[in-house]
Amino acid sequence: RAGELQYLAESLGRSLARINAVAEEADKEREEIIRSRKKEIRDHFQRTGKKIRWRSDNVGGGKAAVIALMQPTMNALEKAQADYSRALAAEGIQISTEA
Repeated sequence: RAGELQYLAESLGRSLARINAVAEEADKEREEIIRSRKKEIRDHFQRTGKKIRWRSDNVGGGKAAVIALMQPTMNALEKAQADYSRALAAEGIQISTEA
């Protein structure tokens, strides 16, 4: 049973890592959208001489959106991981840091 608990605790840690990886990827995509929109605005200004008012804050998504959406799940994962860690400590086993 202790082996199963250790596996579950490690699995929860990997789940948190995957959520964070998705958040980082979402942030990169958001930055790319902002970069391309700024280029479009510069090109438009060079062609027409007219400025387009635009705020990059209006671009949704990114890491903040993923974290906001997944925060309850992340909290539950962290709580479950702490519970498993306590159960393993009661068994006298340390959680492995190897993945």
